[in-house]
Amino acid sequence: MSNSEFRRYLRHPDDPRIKGISDHNAYTWAEQALSTPRGKKLFSKWRELYLTSEYEGVRIEGKLETSHFNLVDEGAPIKEMVESANKLINSLDSREKEKIQFNLESRERRAWMNPEVYMNQYGLRLEELPKSKRHSILEVIRATLSPSGFDRVRKLMKINHFLGHLVQGQGVMNEFSYNFLIFGSPSLTTPWGWSFYGHHLCLNVLAIGPQIVISPIFMGAEPNCIDEGELSGTIVFENEEKIALELIQSFSEELLKEAQLVVPE
Repeated sequence: MSNSEFRRYLRHPDDPRIKGISDHNAYTWAEQALSTPRGKKLFSKWRELYLTSEYEGVRIEGKLETSHFNLVDEGAPIKEMVESANKLINSLDSREKEKIQFNLESRERRAWMNPEVYMNQYGLRLEELPKSKRHSILEVIRATLSPSGFDRVRKLMKINHFLGHLVQGQGVMNEFSYNFLIFGSPSLTTPWGWSFYGHHLCLNVLAIGPQIVISPIFMGAEPNCIDEGELSGTIVFENEEKIALELIQSFSEELLKEAQLVVPE
């Protein structure tokens, strides 16, 4: 598939899924989505689980696993992470600090979600911040990830902006329609972490000294590339897409062999 073939599958402006999106921002779009029968059924269940269920850990065959992770020095860039996080916190006013900082055990650590419907409204939303504070948040992410990992995050954010442009809904989906939260106090030795979530991109980080765990994580793109404007040529998941198609072809060939198909004369 060529990079622009996705345009054949774009939703028409009158499609019920996006109809009227150009008239909305993230808040009014969420209100509308949550008022529909489908939205009520889907999101109310998610909300119920968020408010009532408790995180226990990973279970295998019903048994809670406690021995899979050991504290080790993984050489994580903890010094840079702490410095960038503290720089961000120090740049915020009292109201912003209250909105962004949470206890490490708080329920908000499980509030991340990847639909464009802005239901879980926690932390600071980048599109509502001045450029300098958005930059400080991005610097925390940059300090945590590898250069290639941070580059992918930024490309996904820009592709989300492009999608907003394609469906005339940049008030709902744009480069900075993401939320950022900090859990615990940034520290070189004691546990702390951060969360970054929004449409097609969610990162959850826990740091314990020079060891970090990035999970749960969600990365998606719709479309997979930008084919116009100054960012034309931006693409993600190219290798993943190639490998997936090769696997599908391989599985198909194996299935055909196993079925021993006979074509009648």
